[in-house]
Amino acid sequence: MAIPSGGGTEVLKRLSHRVLNGGTTAFGAVPAHHIWTILTIHICSSAASVSNFGIKIHDGSNDNHLMLQDSGALRLPARETYIHDTRLVLTAGDELKVAFSGDYATVWVSYIDQDWS
Repeated sequence: MAIPSGGGTEVLKRLSHRVLNGGTTAFGAVPAHHIWTILTIHICSSAASVSNFGIKIHDGSNDNHLMLQDSGALRLPARETYIHDTRLVLTAGDELKVAFSGDYATVWVSYIDQDWS
């Protein structure tokens, strides 16, 4: 995608999903001519025990791990919340994914959607 010029919009938005039974939730690919700036990712565990979690960006070909769930280093205590507040930039075709090993977790993502279409 070329660097945008001309008119466009910037809108604050949010996404939310429930990750169930040790699964991975994908938030859908960023549309063409859009840039998403992820502001925060909240992961709230509803599991009764400690769980692992991970965050990755699928770039259309590969899953690029930002936080590797399999390492065991990212452990979320029962009924606790983790907040990732480092900005991430996703461009057209990128897809945010969150994995969680417990019963279920609620994931809330706040982001800025820049639309240049």
